[in-house]
Amino acid sequence: MRQVPVAEFKDNASAWIAAAEAGEEIVITRHGKPAARLTAAAEDRKAAQRAAVDALFEAGRARRARGDPSISSDEIVVWIKEDQR
Repeated sequence: MRQVPVAEFKDNASAWIAAAEAGEEIVITRHGKPAARLTAAAEDRKAAQRAAVDALFEAGRARRARGDPSISSDEIVVWIKEDQR
């Protein structure tokens, strides 16, 4: 989740909308406080979630093919938090 002041959002609305379409959550702030939240439309969000799940499964397959240990739930949580930045 990224935060952006209203003035910056207005100046670069297309870029912020593109980021939301890509699955990022944007919080628009006014005077440093959350005023609105911009997210992808439901269909786009579902596609982004499906792509994320597919990527996790593929990462697991690749690790197993290399003989690496299984992916822990802690690792998955870290990846999700990193992706939200």
